[in-house]
Amino acid sequence: MKLLNKWSRVSVGATIIVFLVAAAALFVSLRFVMLEQIDDDLKIEESEIQIFVAKHKRLPEAVSLEDQMIEYRNCNGAGSRHFRTTDLQEHGGLEMEKCRQLVFYIEDQSGWYEVTVSKSLEQTDGLIRSIFGITVVTISLILLISVLVNRWAVKRLWRPFYAALRIVSHHKLSSGEAMKLPDSSIDEFKTLNASLANFAGHAQLEYLALKTFSENATHELQTPIAVIRSKLDLLLQEQHLSEAGVTALQASFNALHRLDRLNQSLLLLARIENKQFTDTTRVNLADLLREKIGEFQELFSQKAMAVETQLQDVQIEMNVPLCHVLLNNLLSNAWRHGAGGGKVTIRLDEHHLELGNTAVDGHLDHKLLFRRFHPASAGSESTGLGLALIQEICWVSGFEVSYSFERGHHYFNISFRKVN
Repeated sequence: MKLLNKWSRVSVGATIIVFLVAAAALFVSLRFVMLEQIDDDLKIEESEIQIFVAKHKRLPEAVSLEDQMIEYRNCNGAGSRHFRTTDLQEHGGLEMEKCRQLVFYIEDQSGWYEVTVSKSLEQTDGLIRSIFGITVVTISLILLISVLVNRWAVKRLWRPFYAALRIVSHHKLSSGEAMKLPDSSIDEFKTLNASLANFAGHAQLEYLALKTFSENATHELQTPIAVIRSKLDLLLQEQHLSEAGVTALQASFNALHRLDRLNQSLLLLARIENKQFTDTTRVNLADLLREKIGEFQELFSQKAMAVETQLQDVQIEMNVPLCHVLLNNLLSNAWRHGAGGGKVTIRLDEHHLELGNTAVDGHLDHKLLFRRFHPASAGSESTGLGLALIQEICWVSGFEVSYSFERGHHYFNISFRKVN
């Protein structure tokens, strides 16, 4: 969930709760004030009746108006004066209406009377409902406008952050370019951009130092590897070697061969990262695949691996040497890590190249699969760089490589662009 949406949910929810509490408080306050006003009116009526009785020694005539009614009832003596809210039948009607009453006691020349002064609450309740409705509509409009203004303002305030986020997500250490972040008038974003730029600068320096070391080490290793191979060849030509000596030399040759392949792979990775394979041309991938399958046919036959192909005539825009390396690594990976007597399937259409092989073990770890020096299997002949090379070549070529495991088979799928 985006930060703006998260903030909107929290702020809108809190605002709605506050407005609901405020609306309820307003309703209670309005009703209390209105009742106080009506009670004051009833007290005025009480005072007028008391003045009339004191002057004339009798009760005034009971008058029933549209919103007010006065009733007298004989009683034995004075009782407690009190206010109450009750339902009474409308004057001249059948429906009940809510009224506010003041009950008090008074004595004239004929005895004690209970006086009930009633005042209708219908108009008061209608006024309260109208005020409450207007208030709710006003609050709703304020809430809607505040949400819209808040989203607009927050989007503008966070523009520098999202701009910096886009730059950081697309920045490559291998580009050799300094990361340029946009200026901002907000202090927090200024601090963030300065920290990101500083971090990226240090990371780039460390990356370049490591890359330079790798390139130099790879180049320097070529000479001692060649010398060691030459010396081993001379030793193998000796006529007085024992069987144990020959076995030891053969193991040394195998280890040297693996070291040489590792060195060549590292050198190729360094050249790819240095963008030394920028020239591209139109490649007929189906023809090149058939050629590579023919080259690997003897190796597949040694492990009794059946090869099934479904190849459409597809052309892609790609660097030719890298295309050869990509196909060699894919086929070599299928042969090296495929089960003997199993099957290799190769499917090619205008959108994908899929290569699968029968698995020896279960599925592979997606998180570690394309990491350098993490072999696909525990085989001693694996350098752990084949899949890393495949991923690097796909990345510089604009392709996407993915792995899946289905029904006992490993599948590597490459999605690419077709040249029209």
